[in-house]
Amino acid sequence: PPVLYIQLKRFMFDAERLDMCKLNCKLEFPQVLDLESFAPGSGRYLLHTVVVHSGGVSSGHYYAFARTSGCNRASRWVKFDDEQVTLCSEHAAVEDNYGGEDLLIENYFHMPPHQLHNREPPTSPRIHNAYMLSYVRADLFEEILAAPLLDNVEQKYQRMVARCVREARLAEERKRARLEQYMRVEVRLLLERDLVKLDGFWSHHELPCSFRLRMSRDHTGEDLWYEAQDLLDVPRQHLALFVLHQRKTRQTRFKFLPQQYALRQHLPPPGTLADSHLVVLCVVSRGYCPQTLRLEAGIDDEPHDIKQWTDELCLLIVKYFCPTMQKLVTLGCYYVHSQESIDVMLADGNWFYTKLKPFISRKEVAPLPANASLMCWEEFSHLKPKEVLERVVTNSIDKEGLYSGDIIIWQPKPRLPPLPASSITAPSPKATAPVAEATPSLLPNDAAAQGGGQTSSEGTTGVSPCPLGDEEVPALTVKDLAVRLASRVQVCLRLHSPEAPWSPESIFADGLWGRALAAADELCLDGGPPGRAKPALHRGELAVHEISADVRWPVQTLMDRAAKAFGLLDALKSGQKLWLCDRGPPS
Repeated sequence: PPVLYIQLKRFMFDAERLDMCKLNCKLEFPQVLDLESFAPGSGRYLLHTVVVHSGGVSSGHYYAFARTSGCNRASRWVKFDDEQVTLCSEHAAVEDNYGGEDLLIENYFHMPPHQLHNREPPTSPRIHNAYMLSYVRADLFEEILAAPLLDNVEQKYQRMVARCVREARLAEERKRARLEQYMRVEVRLLLERDLVKLDGFWSHHELPCSFRLRMSRDHTGEDLWYEAQDLLDVPRQHLALFVLHQRKTRQTRFKFLPQQYALRQHLPPPGTLADSHLVVLCVVSRGYCPQTLRLEAGIDDEPHDIKQWTDELCLLIVKYFCPTMQKLVTLGCYYVHSQESIDVMLADGNWFYTKLKPFISRKEVAPLPANASLMCWEEFSHLKPKEVLERVVTNSIDKEGLYSGDIIIWQPKPRLPPLPASSITAPSPKATAPVAEATPSLLPNDAAAQGGGQTSSEGTTGVSPCPLGDEEVPALTVKDLAVRLASRVQVCLRLHSPEAPWSPESIFADGLWGRALAAADELCLDGGPPGRAKPALHRGELAVHEISADVRWPVQTLMDRAAKAFGLLDALKSGQKLWLCDRGPPS
């Protein structure tokens, strides 16, 4: 052949160790390979390429040596090691890659002559050696290695040239895309109308956005202001931008976006989920409709120049909790001087009631009673109900420790008298009647009808007691709601037949240990065909239900709920026992 490839067997399987190993033994190879004595007419071959492996079986590195021309004085060897291309000597390309062993440095002055005479010098295996060789026929060497004539009209390498040009263009595009991705950032712009779509204790990491922009990381906040002005068609002096960030208290809140700083200074730390984008809240001045972003008719006051934001201003995200509907909605954003009291938004042109009116018309919340007294909470962290704190509405925002981006929640004050401690009684452990009869009411008759709670002597509403009855006691305050959500868990109930064998660690104790569950041992709920109803019933199980429970429940309450779910209330009345066993985590 015009080019002869020879692979040296440097790797083999060791039958004694049952593992792969590398052979570093010495193997010399000639620069001129004459095959006439083996195959007449085959000619002579010149060594052109030496591929070297350095390392062992599990790790290593490959590099290559190539000859530039034939075996003459102008012949030179070039080493290709990743991105480094250097000239090298003939010895470094050929003899140094034979393999074998290298002598080690040793201090022999402390040994007597008779020991040195019979002692072999210490050596170590040479881990870099030739792995693959390529030879080119001597009579075709210059022709094969000649540079192609790419400028010829009838070129033979048209497809190769097109492929190289295409690959070079794709590599340049990928490099430009990586550079652009590094230098650009996605800005997710959300408006007040996006926030009012959210209800409950929403997470700042799942906010809906109206616009997505691709901007350079070196762009400033002022550049983003101009982009928002063009998108919303609102003068930028009537806009204020707030970027989402994490405070030192580990709260995720919005803060004012300065105009002079680059966007890269507001990016989260590298490695976080949000390190490639910014979430920016755009607030328009009062006087604009948050839905249409147009000036509302019938308002004589000029819109505020909120672009010149100062530390004396505070932006609050306002929510409202309706105890009647058990619904927590977002009303919008309200900015005010930090020296003003919290209840200023109740009297500022009926801002609070204007924002609440659409939710009342859609029957998402109940109408406020006439002359209803309101109370205010700060949502510091709903995951920790103790940190949902009540705020004094007559105090200033600065005195209550509120900053821009904080969330406050309004709600009607519960108008119930304090609940006497003597009215709370525990259920009898021997009760077998239905839950509605076995569990006494936590509240007086008039309070139970309204979903009562406890109120301290100082006027601060405390957490209502854990529901023990069949019907869940409604949350009277935002703190009650936070406690309920933090205490809610899903419980899977499985009803076993009394004749079913005991199954510790999900293994039936019937003498057939470790037997796989057969298809005949699986049943389906509601009598459906196998494979359609889920979850399946295992052998010995009669039914399975999943219910929502409260970690504050007594065990008796959970047992009553389980009896009702499986329809066993009548059986309990007749004196039948019901055992409740915790199977523990799945093994």
